[in-house]
Amino acid sequence: MRNHVSESVTIDRLAEAALFSKYHFTRIFRSITGISPGHFMSAVRIQEAKRLLLSTRYTVADIGTSVGYASPSTFSARFTRSVGVGPAAFRGRHRPPTPIFINWLPPRCGTMVHGVVRTDSSLETGPIFVGLFPQPIAEGIPASWTVLPQPGPYRLVNPPKGRWHLVAYPVGPASACITPGSDRGIGARSGPLPIQVGIYRPPVNVTLRTWRDVDPPTLLFLPGVTC
Repeated sequence: MRNHVSESVTIDRLAEAALFSKYHFTRIFRSITGISPGHFMSAVRIQEAKRLLLSTRYTVADIGTSVGYASPSTFSARFTRSVGVGPAAFRGRHRPPTPIFINWLPPRCGTMVHGVVRTDSSLETGPIFVGLFPQPIAEGIPASWTVLPQPGPYRLVNPPKGRWHLVAYPVGPASACITPGSDRGIGARSGPLPIQVGIYRPPVNVTLRTWRDVDPPTLLFLPGVTC
């Protein structure tokens, strides 16, 4: 997938290459990555578009074509839905992060997701984004989020009822952002986490690690927070 972002990579083609039926391949793929093959392919394309926006002077239309979108409007809409801002805004706003602290008000009726973000001593990190998403990928607007100054305790108060995935990743200079020549990032995931209003949840501790090839890329960009 990562080597064919400009091509039409269908589930039938992927399943054939893996020697599985389409339905069996989709089930296995989702069990490993947490999302469908089509969703994963779309995320890889958007991540490559982010890299090109930051590392080249290609136009937005040319970048959209190079990552497999025939229509500039379709590319811009898909990019905005995944990243949170449009391609031009992403290119213009990318800058060192200003740490943001939210969700530190007392929770209602004890509703809170909390724990500790840890990191391997070999990994350099700056501020850490922690958020809740409907799927195990940092994409779109999170249900609840905060940015820590460094790895350590976090808490997300008053998250909506539902089943959420916690995603954490660095947003400092040594971040999960894609840099020229790299397709790797750092982060952590946990979930799904059932959230019920007024029901206490035990701590959810996560450890940052280098993303694997089977981990969906980090897509979300928030103003003042890189990536």
